[in-house]
Amino acid sequence: MIRIATDDQLDGIAQLGPKFWSESNLPGGFKPDVFVENWKKIIARDQGCIIFNQDEKGGINGAIGLLVYQDINDGELVMQEAFWFVSPESRGFGLRLLKKAEEIAKMINVKRFVMTHLLNGYADKLSRLYPRMGFKALEINYIKHL
Repeated sequence: MIRIATDDQLDGIAQLGPKFWSESNLPGGFKPDVFVENWKKIIARDQGCIIFNQDEKGGINGAIGLLVYQDINDGELVMQEAFWFVSPESRGFGLRLLKKAEEIAKMINVKRFVMTHLLNGYADKLSRLYPRMGFKALEINYIKHL
């Protein structure tokens, strides 16, 4: 079941963080308490959301974090992915999360949707997926005009 996270689900979503960090070979580290506190602030200020997938047992097996802001140059509303991770055993849900994110972007009149392309994780797959979905390369990021 795909849902939009509230503060109550953030601890469960944070459990995905170490897996994401390890798999993506990212610099720095992941601190679940910092993640939870920052997302609480983002959600409370309507500056973004997390969409997650919950299995039939209530476990969280994937999520996409999205920031929403006005472009500093033209004032248009932009949605930008902050993270996107699905546990290996549930990888079929990743695309559903991305499509739900795009639905939400359209609902709130986002004009540009920016997806990150981590070079340390799934670079080949993402370089094929994003253009197929209508995104185009912009520096290292991918952007889609809505």
